[in-house]
Amino acid sequence: MFDLIAVQPSDVPTRETLKFLQSHIPVGATILEVGCGKGEVACELLKRGYHVSGLDSGPEVVTSAQAHGVPAVVASWPKFASSVSFDAIAFTRSLHHINPLGEAIGRARELLNPGGLLLIEDFALE
Repeated sequence: MFDLIAVQPSDVPTRETLKFLQSHIPVGATILEVGCGKGEVACELLKRGYHVSGLDSGPEVVTSAQAHGVPAVVASWPKFASSVSFDAIAFTRSLHHINPLGEAIGRARELLNPGGLLLIEDFALE
């Protein structure tokens, strides 16, 4: 197994996610990526001027994300405790791992700033 991070994301979903966020969220906004993995999307958003935090339940991938400059924590969703709110919350190919779905979306709603954006980019719901 390789432990690499895509500095320039080349897969179509990642490129499209970045394009979508950039077109809907102003630079400098706060974004939480739920299920950040190794931090590919979060790293790109940081480089583009966003304030990004990540969380993932996998300690190994969080360590990799942190090594690439992503402020990420090991946590589970929707139990993630936060005293701050966000301009956007992004579930990038992660929501299908989270149950119950209603609680997951409800927690996102609690942590979004008024008028905030909830992005769900996924390929399957279980």
